[in-house]
This record gives sequence, structure tokens and C-alpha cells, in this order.
Amino acid sequence: MGISNFLANTMYSLYYTIEMTSDLVQITIKSYDQTVDQYVENVSPQLMNQWHEKFMELLPKNGRILDLGCGFGRDVEIFAEHGFESHGIDLSSNMIARAKAEVLDGKFLVQDIRDPGYEDSYFDGLWARASLLHIPKAEIANTLQKWSKLINNKGILFLNIKKGSGEGLESDTRYQGQEKFWSYFSETEIIDFLQAAGFNILEKKTKASDEKYNAFPFLCFLCQAQ
Repeated sequence: MGISNFLANTMYSLYYTIEMTSDLVQITIKSYDQTVDQYVENVSPQLMNQWHEKFMELLPKNGRILDLGCGFGRDVEIFAEHGFESHGIDLSSNMIARAKAEVLDGKFLVQDIRDPGYEDSYFDGLWARASLLHIPKAEIANTLQKWSKLINNKGILFLNIKKGSGEGLESDTRYQGQEKFWSYFSETEIIDFLQAAGFNILEKKTKASDEKYNAFPFLCFLCQAQ
């Protein structure tokens, strides 16, 4: 194969991968856009008080937090109530509209968590609750690298993802079979990604599945940027 043909095939493969990934993300976002009310009803009672407290204790007073995949803004509101400058981004425009209407002390943008678009070292803490799990594994390393640049030296990241293996589109029976893309991770797999991006693991815990909402266990991590 000539060099020109090799480069052409490589560029086509890259283009196809990007297009396929974009389609998967858009399918997921459409699902959230169409189920805002039901999502709010289901998720509002599911507080993470222990992790909220541990996360906030490690941040400077009145520090700046970005919620990556903020949904309707519930966690942004919690951080704002504790005196933090609280920002939230999400690709679901309907979720962001709900957040802006209900969380007046938060700052919200329709933005991709894979490329948040803020200047380097802008935040003291990043909160990523059940959001990275919607990103294809081929993009996890690059996404975490960008996140590591968002927070200042020794900044804090909270992250939780579904425990398991594989990735793909699935019907979400909790929302009338709406399709969503999910990635599943082993503990070793996600730790390798985090450490490669420059995050040290401060604390980790597995949250068991439940019959009401989460059919899979979640891996929870509190991390610090190197």
C-alpha cells in the first residue's frame, strides 16, 4: 500500500470513528432532552451527602466548582448553598434550561464535557457524577487529560461510573426504552485512566446496585490533581 493510500485510509477511519462517536452522544442527549421531568422525579431523592461533604471539605472556602454533566442542576445548587461559585455544563439543552430556571445561584452552559472550554486552572474542584459513563472508551483518556488542565494544582475531582465491562447503546427501561450509550469499567481500568491523566486517588468505594433505580454497582472516586 502506498503512503498516500495509507494516509487516506487512516483519515477515513478517524473520520468514521468521530462521526460514530458523535452519533452515540447525540442519541444519549436526545434521550435526556425528552425525559427531563421524569428524570428530575427519579433522581432528585438520590442524594450523595457523604461524597458532597468530603468533596467540599477538600476545597478552599468560596472556591470555584464545575459540575461536568450537571443535568437539572441539583448538585450545583448544593454547592452554591455552601458558598461555592458553582458552574454546570451539560449537552442537554432542556436539562440546562431546567437548571437555569430552578437554580438561580448557579452558572450554566450547554457544553460538551469532553471539551469544557474554560481556561486552564480555572476551577478548584470538578464534580462528575454519572457523566463520564456516557463517553466512549476511545475518548476517556483525552477527556480526563482536558479535565486535569481545568483545575489548579492539587485541585479535587469526584467521579463515579458504572462497574462492569464493555460499552454500547442500550435501552433504558426506566425511561420507556429510550436509548443511551454507556461505558462500563473495572476498578483497575478506570484507575489506570485517572493516574495517566495526572490524578491521585484519595479515596475509592463501590456503591452497590439497587432494585429501585441503579441495576449496576457504581465505582466512586475522590481524586487530587498532581
